[in-house]
Amino acid sequence: MKSYTVSPVSVQLIHAANQAIVEKCGRGDIAITLTVALASKYTAEEVLAVTYRLHAMQKIVLAGKSLAWTRAVKDQPYQMVNDAMFRAAARTPLKYTSQQSIEDISFDEQEFLKNALEESDIEGKA
Repeated sequence: MKSYTVSPVSVQLIHAANQAIVEKCGRGDIAITLTVALASKYTAEEVLAVTYRLHAMQKIVLAGKSLAWTRAVKDQPYQMVNDAMFRAAARTPLKYTSQQSIEDISFDEQEFLKNALEESDIEGKA
């Protein structure tokens, strides 16, 4: 069984990918949406990497593991996600094996959340 590492991506790329998905209101195949929206500016490897990374981040959000960085939107099926999560998704190591499908690829949850915390802005007053 061969092991692979998904390349890190720039924060600009992960924001562009998220914007492409938002513009489609989540309709259609995400891989096709991202390919059409990003292929003229990014390599195929970068588009694939951002697709894997957004999917792995989505798994953490949907599992309810990122409550400190997400907010429900009244009467909407989606959540607002803090930018720290996108920055963590861009850089957290992401590995998979030849036996895994995209649905199986996941960040190490503890490492991802540690990185999200590091990427978070400090709020409050002392």
